[in-house]
Amino acid sequence: MNFQGNYALRFDMFLSLYDFGINNGAIGTPAREFAAFGINHHGTNANWRLDVNPRADGTGARPINADGEWCSIGAASGSITPADYDMFIAPPWAEFDANGTPIAQTVPFTTNLLTFAPFTNAYQSSPGVYIGVTNLYGNAGTPNDQQSANNNAFGGAPQNGIVKYPPFLGINQLGGAPDNAWIDVSLELSRQTNLTLLVARQPIFSSSILNPIFGTVNPLAPFGGTPMLGYLDPNIDISDYSAFVYYSNVRLVEMSPFIPWTNQPASLMVTQGSSFTLSSAALFASNPLTNVWYFSTTNGSNVLGRRDNGTPTAPIVTNTFNATNGSSDLSVVNLQSPTNYITVWSDQAGSITSFVASIEMVTGPGDKTVLATTPATFTVVPSGNAPPTSFRWMFYGTNLVNSAKYVGATTASLTINNVTADDAGVYSNVIANAFSSLTVAGTLTVNSEGTPPYQFSSIANAGANVNLAFTTANPADTAASFQLQSAGLVTGPYTNNPAVISGTNPDFLVSVPKTGTQLFYRLQHK
Repeated sequence: MNFQGNYALRFDMFLSLYDFGINNGAIGTPAREFAAFGINHHGTNANWRLDVNPRADGTGARPINADGEWCSIGAASGSITPADYDMFIAPPWAEFDANGTPIAQTVPFTTNLLTFAPFTNAYQSSPGVYIGVTNLYGNAGTPNDQQSANNNAFGGAPQNGIVKYPPFLGINQLGGAPDNAWIDVSLELSRQTNLTLLVARQPIFSSSILNPIFGTVNPLAPFGGTPMLGYLDPNIDISDYSAFVYYSNVRLVEMSPFIPWTNQPASLMVTQGSSFTLSSAALFASNPLTNVWYFSTTNGSNVLGRRDNGTPTAPIVTNTFNATNGSSDLSVVNLQSPTNYITVWSDQAGSITSFVASIEMVTGPGDKTVLATTPATFTVVPSGNAPPTSFRWMFYGTNLVNSAKYVGATTASLTINNVTADDAGVYSNVIANAFSSLTVAGTLTVNSEGTPPYQFSSIANAGANVNLAFTTANPADTAASFQLQSAGLVTGPYTNNPAVISGTNPDFLVSVPKTGTQLFYRLQHK
């Protein structure tokens, strides 16, 4: 049967040693016997554990299917085996590039690999006849041998993957593999990207299929296939029948839904007031399938350009699907403050939390009006959980370089000194973080003489008062340089208003009490 999604191959195992190999450090290759098991295979001829990869033609190794993820547990004693535990992830097929895109080959295959049907790496010598002549795997045909996450090996290579002194005893206690006793084993796939081997419920190996600890990624490996169990003699010489393995209570357990994409885009940089949509989906679940969108304020580590291990805080919206697959969009309108978003998918097998979508909000730089010969400063203010890693100021699309004229060309604030009429125009800043980029811009207006007119840049309700903000282009201005005037008619007459003017150059704030009647305001420069 073919299985997809997140699942665990679980069983009880009784592994017996080759009698002549017990505590016999000189036995050599005949002692190398293994219990072998794997998932996501697409044939019954798996390249599970060979001393030499690939073997020469005629030695029983061709054609081979090294297309899934598999493990082996050694059946020898002490430290005489090359590894008591091994985990392998298939190498890439040569006709796929690093992005999983098929590459045209002159060598025909038995079937189309994209259909996940059984296939071989052999040449076609005549119609319907294939012989194993040339290996077409990447990574020189060698499976990706992973180190143990709990490694406490001794002796160095090739024993780097040996786990010694596990939480069980036996005549093979120095070797580390469970022997002559029933032990529970689980090979688990989660997020359809992470592979874990547990023996006696203790994690022995953990590795990413998409980004293996050693070797190169196989684009086919995560997608699904056939589970298999067996007993493996990797050498042509065979031990006697005292070496064997029993498997019992073999079962497949659904782990959780598989999330093929999470909160896309993974991160956004937006301006205040922006609207956007985030998406998430789950596959291979049980019916019904539930999705809950949450706010999230915690970032995890950056894995493959995404943020994982986020913590959901407040729920936003819940969706239920009477299906085994589902997709959900979250529309955010008029964003005023940055935050993270995360989604949780659940079915009867459990739940899985998506990666975090971090929203970085940028305010500024706004437009500026200054007097000639004075400096002008543009500033952008990013806020959120995905801070920028770079800034680049430009003038009409041309990169600016730090100099006496331009200060802060690669920072959040750009100062243009001793401005002239030639400096008037559009200044933009390209802001980037690990996930995305954003370009914001402001226009500089240069007045050649006199004092420019003053305009209120914002009006805010402040309880009993109204706050009016404005900016001056005269570096000599203080709060005392201005007088607020008001009138009942826009045409006047205007009289002085006892408002409070505060702030420091160049940004000032007028706070005027609400009167309950309609008034028009203007600024007078003293």
